[in-house]
Amino acid sequence: MGIVHARNVHGLLGRTETIFGIDGKDVAEDDPALPFTKTYRLMSLEPYESEAVKLCDSDTCYIKIFGHSLSRADYSYFQSIFDTVNLYGGDTKLVFLYKNYPNTPDKSVDEQAIREELYSRISHLLIEYGNTLDNKDHGKNLMHKLLLEERLLIKRLDVKSHLPTNIYAH
Repeated sequence: MGIVHARNVHGLLGRTETIFGIDGKDVAEDDPALPFTKTYRLMSLEPYESEAVKLCDSDTCYIKIFGHSLSRADYSYFQSIFDTVNLYGGDTKLVFLYKNYPNTPDKSVDEQAIREELYSRISHLLIEYGNTLDNKDHGKNLMHKLLLEERLLIKRLDVKSHLPTNIYAH
């Protein structure tokens, strides 16, 4: 089954409902920064006219992430998604996709540096998510468990391909 529905939770550039803000996870209810959180900003928008769509559930096989900074500002989104699929006890595979790009002063490609940066960002995301689990031992070994079960995959998109056809190969 292909993608049934997608929703950009940040809105679209050039539209008035574009969301920029900080993550609200650690913002107290009386914090003056509250109106600047993404959740507060999203709540303040007019309701969407389309019917609500559940973006994932426990039957979700793959979560594919490409072109995302994996920054701390989005951890709440990932926590919601990972909780929904029961990331620790479920079967969902996380597929982090990347593409090579010029990343050196001489405009050449250092793929190992690109991968190392991605490893670091994935590690921070999963460690932060692991800290939210009720069983702290599960949180400490989440990444190890995902790797052992081949549910944490990092794949390079083929340069000649516009579609990520290589992400299904193990």
